[in-house]
Amino acid sequence: MLSDVFTFALQNGLPKDTLLFLLLLPALGTLIIFFRIVIGLPVSLSRGIVLSLALSSPSLGLAYGFAFFTVSVILDVFVRKLLEQFRLLLPARHVVSILVLSMVALGIFLFAGYFSKERLLEIEFLPLLLIIVSAQGLLHIQPGDHPLKPFIWFLGMAALLSSSFYLLTSLPLQHFILSSPLIFIAILVLFLLLLARFRGLRLVEYIR
Repeated sequence: MLSDVFTFALQNGLPKDTLLFLLLLPALGTLIIFFRIVIGLPVSLSRGIVLSLALSSPSLGLAYGFAFFTVSVILDVFVRKLLEQFRLLLPARHVVSILVLSMVALGIFLFAGYFSKERLLEIEFLPLLLIIVSAQGLLHIQPGDHPLKPFIWFLGMAALLSSSFYLLTSLPLQHFILSSPLIFIAILVLFLLLLARFRGLRLVEYIR
């Protein structure tokens, strides 16, 4: 039994987090592809994975993570729109956006240190860095787009990030994966096959 092999490996030093991550990574990818194909959320697989991993960090969490994500995306859109009139190269705009986001994050942590906001001070640098970098150019607003496009996009991202947070942190799901890995893999393969053959309209097409 595969579960017995897992148990033996864990008893001989294999970190539990490593084992779970290797099994959850394709499940996370399947979830992101579901939101892309069925829902119509324009987020790449790599950015979706990076953001999901950042928000699942114990030091950050879903509430603070989505708050930093929202601020990062809004500031990035504002900075890029502001810099368009200067005709800067796109990579340069990204660096300026990162500079602004870094200064804002620095201001937040200085505020937390001054007023002893311990919960904010416990946030690690790496997940915050992943959010700031992933926010670059993530939301595209073109002339003629529906006014509700940003709101609908944020709703979609909130649903995706909440679902991925549960997927990566759910203890019952982790227990099921370790106790019944073959069933978990079979379910995952079935969902992948269904998504690969999906030919229906995306949900956003009905909203239009």
